[in-house]
Amino acid sequence: MAYLETRRVFWSDGAGRTTSPVRRVFWRTSAGVEDHHTLAEASSATSSVGNQFFDSHCHLDLLLEREGGSASLTEYMRRARVGFPTDFGGCLTVFCRPNHWSRSSRWMNLLEDSRVYGAFGCHPHRATEWNGHTEAVLIEILRSHPRVVAVGEMGLDFSRNNHVPSDVQRKAFQRQLQIAINEEMPAVLHLREAEREGLEMMQRMVPRGHPMHWHCVTGQWPLIRMCQEQFDNSYFGFTPLIYNVNASNARMVAKALPLDRILIESDAPHFLPQEHRGRTRWSHPGMSEYVTRALADLHDTNRDCVKRQTRENAKRLYGIDMRW
Repeated sequence: MAYLETRRVFWSDGAGRTTSPVRRVFWRTSAGVEDHHTLAEASSATSSVGNQFFDSHCHLDLLLEREGGSASLTEYMRRARVGFPTDFGGCLTVFCRPNHWSRSSRWMNLLEDSRVYGAFGCHPHRATEWNGHTEAVLIEILRSHPRVVAVGEMGLDFSRNNHVPSDVQRKAFQRQLQIAINEEMPAVLHLREAEREGLEMMQRMVPRGHPMHWHCVTGQWPLIRMCQEQFDNSYFGFTPLIYNVNASNARMVAKALPLDRILIESDAPHFLPQEHRGRTRWSHPGMSEYVTRALADLHDTNRDCVKRQTRENAKRLYGIDMRW
């Protein structure tokens, strides 16, 4: 992933200031940040700072809008109803609403936190917002901000919850795939009841070694195995949905995949773990720790192993350096 360290940037903040002409992405732990809460269920008292976990997919902008009153992850952590475990290390937040990208002050504030990286893409539920202007804005953001490391989430969603015409979704997905290829950046994929068609589209367009993040895996193992074989730089994300009684496919796939191809995701503010229902309405990035528990059980190992491996997977995929 060396290309992530040599990309030229040209972002302007509107005041005549621009970033460095070379893209360099480094992880550093914020000094002076305190976690004021811990999860009662977490084994945080024995967790070492050097074995923190990384939430590979969340939506901080949606979470902060719904909770209200917080402008940054640090501020939210201080006032969260359900606290963050002390072994929470950071997250990748996904900005997938194109009509909100012009509000640069909001997403730039979130990315000022040294624990937060970003991805930008047009969600298939928002595909009607995709147009020439949207595409130009996306390309500028990808090339400009040093903490933006991926394109997405993008894809196809033919479930009954999405009313966007399929041809509109296909057009937005195809263009974003091409942008990810051109910009040499990982693609974050959302494929719901459209896995086979999405895979066929990628087989026609995407180089075999292109980095892929298959978000919120729920499909059946034969198809997921095909995705893994066709694109050998693929990583597969699992959310707290893995605990759902109807998520047997997700559990089967999570067990079949090697740990060095798995990512943990909160998908916050979605998928609130059962343990916290009634205490808060929305999930947060710290709750991806529940996925580490499920994976440890499925792979007959311990949580420290899962945290360490999934963190290393995110580092490789996104080319980021977590200085923990």
